[in-house]
Amino acid sequence: TYNIAIGYETMDAMDSGEDHNIGIGYNVMGTMNNASSTTNIAIGSYALDHTGTAAVHSCIAIGQSTLGAVNHADASGSTAIGMSASQDLTSGEDSVSLGFEANKATTTGDGNTAIGYRANKWTTTDGYNTVIGTYGAKKWKSRRIDITKADDGSSSSTIVAEVFKIPANSVISMISARVIQVSGGVGTYT
Repeated sequence: TYNIAIGYETMDAMDSGEDHNIGIGYNVMGTMNNASSTTNIAIGSYALDHTGTAAVHSCIAIGQSTLGAVNHADASGSTAIGMSASQDLTSGEDSVSLGFEANKATTTGDGNTAIGYRANKWTTTDGYNTVIGTYGAKKWKSRRIDITKADDGSSSSTIVAEVFKIPANSVISMISARVIQVSGGVGTYT
């Protein structure tokens, strides 16, 4: 009772107890069927569409496919605004996503806050990230660097640097590398 449903197959699985929900768009909250699923707002096709019998409450999903994969009560209280924001979130707790595809791939990561176009888009299970800005933080990219003919006095040596991570679209302020010398010495340099 006290629900507002506008759109084809919107809230069509609700039977009793799912109160104070607002759904606007095609198939919004379409599988929701738990008496404790209350006080949700979903606007946009497929928003909050896969909750099923999970007791999901107090979510705000505005935009096509926002919070579209939520299927566990742990995701209650999540907020996603922008097309495909938190689209893949299933059970991650305390998620806030604002912007096109913000936190899109996050499934179970808790405490992620992403604000901006595709901010934190590629993080899947990592948690407690705060990302602000266009692209914010793409998935960490690993790079392996091979340096040949190093100035170590030999003409045939190959030096292989340890793998390090550089976030894409970021400013690098410091790189730390572990150097293994031909003579067997090991040191860390920054």
